[in-house]
Amino acid sequence: MVLRGTASSCIDISDGLAADLGHILRQSGVGATVYVDQIPLSSTYREVFDLAGGWAVPLSSGDDYELCFTLDDRRYPTVHKELESMSVPVSCIGMIESETGLRLQMPDGSMDTGQYAGYEHFIS
Repeated sequence: MVLRGTASSCIDISDGLAADLGHILRQSGVGATVYVDQIPLSSTYREVFDLAGGWAVPLSSGDDYELCFTLDDRRYPTVHKELESMSVPVSCIGMIESETGLRLQMPDGSMDTGQYAGYEHFIS
């Protein structure tokens, strides 16, 4: 309910962050830069990060039962405070931009525009 009337878009991350955010970007005709080091990772995943595939897993795996939403950056402090007061963690992981496409800023500062495929429902 906090996001209702505030978020400009919202999607559940069921098919992978890159894929589901990609749906928002295509439908909105915009792009985004995601700062991958801002993506929340579990302590368990951090322990096996390199062995498990690095950033490919958090960018392409789904069924996280998380929401990816966009909102005006001026509204972020209020939304963040309200969600945190309800023990709902929220993380700003990037910026929406007018240039179309998804850009990933890696922790070393390099940019990655690689395709991270999420779950494909209709592939046999």
